[in-house]
Amino acid sequence: MTRKRGCNGVFMVESSFPLHNRNQLLIRDSSIENICNLEKLSALTGGDFVPVSEKVSPHVELLSRSVPDSEEEILLQHWSFCDFCYVPAKKSFRFLLNPEKKMLSERTLVHLWRWAVVSVFCSGILRGEVIMPFHGAALKADKSLLLLSGQSGMGKSTTAFRWKASGGEVLCDDLMLLEQAPDGIAVHPLPTWSRCLNSIDGEEVNFMETCPVQAVFAMNRSKNGEEKLEKTGKNICYASIYSACCFFLLPVIKNMPDAEQKQLRIAAISWADKLSSGENLTLYADLHGDLKKTLASYVNAEKTFIPSVS
Repeated sequence: MTRKRGCNGVFMVESSFPLHNRNQLLIRDSSIENICNLEKLSALTGGDFVPVSEKVSPHVELLSRSVPDSEEEILLQHWSFCDFCYVPAKKSFRFLLNPEKKMLSERTLVHLWRWAVVSVFCSGILRGEVIMPFHGAALKADKSLLLLSGQSGMGKSTTAFRWKASGGEVLCDDLMLLEQAPDGIAVHPLPTWSRCLNSIDGEEVNFMETCPVQAVFAMNRSKNGEEKLEKTGKNICYASIYSACCFFLLPVIKNMPDAEQKQLRIAAISWADKLSSGENLTLYADLHGDLKKTLASYVNAEKTFIPSVS
């Protein structure tokens, strides 16, 4: 974490999320006394520390007061502790903190961090990065990942728990960032925010501990007690993956200008189209199934079953 005193006398604190193309997604805390505690966020996500430069426009900024009226701000959300705004001229987001709030609870901080992290990814997409926040579970299979997508309640977290219980590793099981890297699609892990609301202890991840994606499976519950991978139509897999791409985007973009909404939706469509252009398999999960056996042909496979995203 690096600090620099700004022109208004406030110490700025900045944290970055580095991408494979060497660009950095920046969150800057310019609030009085840095009450947003980006140090804790960076410890939680393994975020990198970069020199603070007022010449570089951050993707997300946390402020204690509004900026000059010369910059248009569009109010997206209002909470008691802050207003969440979009700045069209910079394709960035601002959290304008209530000056009466001198301290934020850890639960409030987690809520703020999650929104800030998703917003920094949205800003990155609007500025041309080939990335996508994704809601799912990432199971480690040798040196690559098997992604599980599906609506809430389909068993992604339960399947991730079963994978871990059987001796496997789980990179993440909530929010992750997909990035088009030189050698394929890479996954950056992020914390499980629902657990962080209770306590951030033990929830630390390393954002730069990336792994390439080998295959993506739509998730569903077994109806006959048999756990299996089954080929299904592309429409089924596409719908599951598109939903996973939109899960974190939609709350952020719903009140944004039409042009930005369209750009972000097109990005989600592009990712869903590519991720569903592989074998189009659905994992029908059952609590009593042998997950390692079901996924055996993918655990040590050298082939990648999905193409790159342009």
